[in-house]
Amino acid sequence: MVDIRESSGALHRERHNGSGIIQPIPNEVPFLVRVMTKDDLPWLIDLCKDRYGPRYDEQSTISWYLNCVLPTPILFYPSRTNNAFCISMLQCTPWLPAEFEVNVMFICAERGAMWQALTLLHSSIEWAKQRNAVCWRLTSETDFDLAPFAKRLGATEVTSRFTLRI
Repeated sequence: MVDIRESSGALHRERHNGSGIIQPIPNEVPFLVRVMTKDDLPWLIDLCKDRYGPRYDEQSTISWYLNCVLPTPILFYPSRTNNAFCISMLQCTPWLPAEFEVNVMFICAERGAMWQALTLLHSSIEWAKQRNAVCWRLTSETDFDLAPFAKRLGATEVTSRFTLRI
């Protein structure tokens, strides 16, 4: 799940360093990132209700967060700032068990706080490096274009992905 909801035009304050990686403007202030705990659950629920509306399944989220994410910090990295959160997951393909990947499972920001989401994505990448992952992935199952974020992070677009909505 991904929900940022701020225009991609806001992401074009950038500079290129010649290597293809987009660098942040030097005056940008980083946001404090911390690991999420059980105490963050009420805030997470309220934010998801606001951002996802009637599609949001509160009980499934609570169960997943309490029973999967929090008890397994070796596989999940739940991080947050004051107004956004990101949950990343370490995984491997069964036929390549030595090659770990990190996927952003869930990222969400309060209205007007999308820059905090970008800080969380940077933190997720650093966590992936600490876990010796071979790649970091950011995909969206929503209608929001994450290309400006991905480019700003230095990510490249991979081959086409196909979905059949049923």
